[in-house]
Amino acid sequence: MICPYCGNTVTSSRRRCEECGFGLAPARKLVERSNIFYNRGLRMAQVRNLTAAVSVLEKSLEFDKHNSDARNLLRLIYYEMGDIVNALSAWLVGRHLDPEDNEADYFLERVQRDTTKLDDMNQAIKKYNLALEEARQHNFDLAVIQLKH
Repeated sequence: MICPYCGNTVTSSRRRCEECGFGLAPARKLVERSNIFYNRGLRMAQVRNLTAAVSVLEKSLEFDKHNSDARNLLRLIYYEMGDIVNALSAWLVGRHLDPEDNEADYFLERVQRDTTKLDDMNQAIKKYNLALEEARQHNFDLAVIQLKH
């Protein structure tokens, strides 16, 4: 465990940080809560309830921003949903919090290498947004045309 006060690595059996004396009981509770939300999010993702999984995983990260399992799953869900901006943002945050996070580097390189896919997704998002705007203006035929192309 990492001491939230000084950043020192502390063995799991310790009640206090050896470096600064900070009591670790509250920090352990936060990590436990984070893991509970991560497990809920994982179950939701397994049954393809991705939108609910995103909100639960974000809650997990509120309790422990260093929960790399929750962060990894969240960015994969963002990517799966086509939310490239949030996926890239989550990968960059993950790489900043854990420079040894090779998975983030892998996906960042993959997205940068496959710019065609990124451009295709951006175009699809733009067309979807245009279709939404047409639907809001009650131009349903034009909205359908936008979605077909």
